[in-house]
Amino acid sequence: MFIQAFRLAPSHPSSEAAPGGNSGGESATLDVILKDIREMKKLVTTVSTLIEDIKSIKVELIHLKESCEYNSSSLKYFQDQVSSLERGVSQIEKIQNSLAVANKENKGHPPKTQ
Repeated sequence: MFIQAFRLAPSHPSSEAAPGGNSGGESATLDVILKDIREMKKLVTTVSTLIEDIKSIKVELIHLKESCEYNSSSLKYFQDQVSSLERGVSQIEKIQNSLAVANKENKGHPPKTQ
């Protein structure tokens, strides 16, 4: 639409214009061109803002990915620590049970004297 209107408009005012100023057709065509230019300006402004927003989102996604990787690594470390503690607790419980059994057996028998 812009190109069509631009082709219809004269490149500069000349004697081709009707006496007494521009004709109504030329004025309407210039208004259309001006409107199209303003709309294009808005689009260009919007596009540059969108590009900056997309760049910002990309950076934030990189940080989010790094954070997730770190948290995943930390979680694995803590899972390993908990597993190790559980094994230790299990061993302590076995020792406690063995001691309890030994204490019961010793209560039934008087201590040996030498």
